[in-house]
Amino acid sequence: VTHPKEPQLLTTTRARPSKLKTHEEVEAEAVAAAPKFHAQPVNWELLNSSRLTAAKPLERRGPTEPHPFHFVTDTRGERQRRAAEEKEEAERAEFKALPLNKSILEAPAGLPKKPRMSLTVPKSPYLLTKTRTHEPKHMEEHPTEFKARPVPDFLQVPQEFMVREAPPPTQPKPFNLNTERRGKMHQSRLQAKLTEEEKSAAMARQMKAQLLPGSTDMPVVPHRPDPKPLTVPQPFPLRSEMRHEEFRTTFTSLVQQEEEQKRREAEFRARPMWCGVPFKAKESEAPLTVPQESALATEVRAAERQVFDALVEEKMTLVEAEKQAALEAARRAEEEAVREYRRSLRFKAHPVPNFSAPFAPMPSDRPLTNPKTPKFGRKRKADQ
Repeated sequence: VTHPKEPQLLTTTRARPSKLKTHEEVEAEAVAAAPKFHAQPVNWELLNSSRLTAAKPLERRGPTEPHPFHFVTDTRGERQRRAAEEKEEAERAEFKALPLNKSILEAPAGLPKKPRMSLTVPKSPYLLTKTRTHEPKHMEEHPTEFKARPVPDFLQVPQEFMVREAPPPTQPKPFNLNTERRGKMHQSRLQAKLTEEEKSAAMARQMKAQLLPGSTDMPVVPHRPDPKPLTVPQPFPLRSEMRHEEFRTTFTSLVQQEEEQKRREAEFRARPMWCGVPFKAKESEAPLTVPQESALATEVRAAERQVFDALVEEKMTLVEAEKQAALEAARRAEEEAVREYRRSLRFKAHPVPNFSAPFAPMPSDRPLTNPKTPKFGRKRKADQ
């Protein structure tokens, strides 16, 4: 019988929280992690100073002076008006004719001048028939001088068989690196700097006497300076004090206005006595209003929703029934497969063969295979 076991999944070993934190827990952790408030100590010198009592009186501002607005449209209109006036003045100017150019009376003006062309010189055409009629020119024969080659020296060893001398050994040369050049420059600058520092230190170690005073009337010890008066602290003109004074003034005026309004409202004022005819209601001739039931859309939607819920419930029931039927069929198929597997595990022995009639191979009736040489294309090419 198969014993079911719970599978060992990797998801069970992962370090994950079993549940999410609530909003209250997150707030409590944020409050615990927030830095605590530490108040700074009170400066008693500010409280004991006299600047709080000696407040500087506020200066009342004068009434606002209205100024005209400066629009771009005004400047643009002024510029257009000036341009129109200048145009009218130009149109009203007197006509003055320009002096006459007398060169236009001598010849037509404005036409481009054409250069004078030279006369055409006729030339005879170069035809090939002219070369054919003449006799061919004979090339002058220059005498050539015969120079014989020198007789070879058969007693001398050919140059190919001569033993060559070994080249001299390679003389290594140092590399010309930019880093070495920069290092030498740095060393020279450092040496010059150290030399300058040594010179300045040697000059500082030399003793130099101070010069004598210009006259004996000048005292050696200067006179003591006059004592300065003590510093008188002045109160700071803080804007916070000015705003506080403005707030107190505004608050006092508002309180006074409220008290004055309450005092006016508290005063008793009797209404005048009515002396007219009393009101009499007239009976209406209109029929009474008959109430009618209102057709609400919520009732229609409720009925439609009830039908929809019934259809959904029926569909869910069918789906659940199909699911149960599929599970039952799968269970039965699994049981059948287990039953077949167990049936296949049973041992069935093969029957014992009959050794009374031994095996005797029979000869084949087919003819022997005659080998044939394959016909490759190389042989045909060789024969050709």
